[in-house]
Amino acid sequence: MAKLAILATSFALLFLVATATVTITTVEINEEANPTKSCQQQVQAQPLRNCQQFLTECSRMMMLENTASSRCQQQKQECCEEMSQLDKECRCHGIKKMMQRQQGQIGHQQMEKMAEKAMELPRMCQMAPRTCEMRSFWY
Repeated sequence: MAKLAILATSFALLFLVATATVTITTVEINEEANPTKSCQQQVQAQPLRNCQQFLTECSRMMMLENTASSRCQQQKQECCEEMSQLDKECRCHGIKKMMQRQQGQIGHQQMEKMAEKAMELPRMCQMAPRTCEMRSFWY
């Protein structure tokens, strides 16, 4: 009889531990889902307009002259300041949204070159993540 009571208590304890683990896992999953919403809010508040301007105006100039004008240096600095306003896990999301806004405003080749430069913005600003992966969504 005592063995049966110990066995029943052990199963009850095991059940409680299993239930608590499931609850903890559920909470962790919900916390991981929140940064996406947070990123959307951050990007909406900080749409990286200076970065967009830097990429459209200065990338072409830097490729032609292999140098950067003082105006481009200023725009780069302003872009980096904008990027610093976003959490590091939101920067690539912000860059992708910025590129989506460009869609249809410039030609395909220019868009490809701009996307290559855009992926390197965090590295250029010496921020994490160093690069952003971006699929060609403008075909």
